[in-house]
Amino acid sequence: MLEKKMTLFVPKALYENEITIVLDEIRYSYGMLTRRGYIYGLIAIDQDAKIIAIDSRFDRKLNYWDLSSIGAALFGVARQAQDFFETDSLIRATLIYKDLQLYVKSIGDVILH
Repeated sequence: MLEKKMTLFVPKALYENEITIVLDEIRYSYGMLTRRGYIYGLIAIDQDAKIIAIDSRFDRKLNYWDLSSIGAALFGVARQAQDFFETDSLIRATLIYKDLQLYVKSIGDVILH
């Protein structure tokens, strides 16, 4: 069976906005600070997996829709644990594979100037 490769169309609104500027700065600063490793992309999403922004150098081979769903699912699991254990809100969550690491960071409100 032949596998179809899907080409993802990325709307400009996702990588040309004020939040993208912040994501690009985070990515650049991380590279300058660590001088090692590679960030495939940064995504800003809400808790319902709605993508707000991606960094301008996001790896186009990745499906950012799937990644946003994973992020929202991790956030949902964290909310369940928060309710069950009566804890404070999520700080961060991580999925670590042999060759890939996915991080979810809850930042609360984003205030742009």
